[in-house]
Amino acid sequence: MTATLGGLYQIEPLGEHKIFIFECCSSTMDEGWRLFKEGLLQTGDSVLAYSQTRGRGQLGRKWLSKKGNLYVSWLEKSFWFGNRLIPLKVGLLLAKALQKKSLPIRLKWPNDLILDTRKVGGILVEEKLDYFLIGLGLNLRQSPSLLELDKEGLFLPGDLSNFLPEQEPLAFWKELYLEYKNSSEELKGSREFIQELNQTLAFQGKEVVVQDGQKVIQGKMLGIGENGELQLVQETDIINIYAGSIVQVLDT
Repeated sequence: MTATLGGLYQIEPLGEHKIFIFECCSSTMDEGWRLFKEGLLQTGDSVLAYSQTRGRGQLGRKWLSKKGNLYVSWLEKSFWFGNRLIPLKVGLLLAKALQKKSLPIRLKWPNDLILDTRKVGGILVEEKLDYFLIGLGLNLRQSPSLLELDKEGLFLPGDLSNFLPEQEPLAFWKELYLEYKNSSEELKGSREFIQELNQTLAFQGKEVVVQDGQKVIQGKMLGIGENGELQLVQETDIINIYAGSIVQVLDT
């Protein structure tokens, strides 16, 4: 075991990369950036924790971190398209990797993983010095109760316990990361990426409500445009939305 400000960790190999494993830490994002600053976390390396005391999601929302679920962050150097598309690219690759495990996962724009209509995972991307730290929280065994959640709309939390045999988070991450990398190599260009993204998109063709700060927009989901924008149809107009979150689906 090795000591850091965030606690004790051990290191395991993952192919040519390393996994820094914490029994408990503030968050894998915090530890990832700390290890990166110390020159220890290299491209392709990841940080995994069995529990977090200050896990965070999009817009700084608290991410409840019950033991038995997957909490991991990993470092990437560059992407072959604009930064706006990075959470969508990561979401697509993770959805494809999970689908190979016979999990019918869909991507909820812009950065959530959906099983049926329940949120089972979330993606967070942060950038420093042209490096990207990608965080993933995935509910393998259990999900928070509604009373524990910050209000984020009408999407109920869910988990994968009814779809998978009991999973040890570290072993699951090793398999998932390799599938993620394989799926990344299969994407040949941006046109193919957008096509596959729309095939994996949750709630396509449904009437949805999107919230961006105080602004609320309703329309029928058409899909995702070439720059990562969400496209809604209102009567005969197409509305392009570049930021925000889907908070409600009005027809199921």
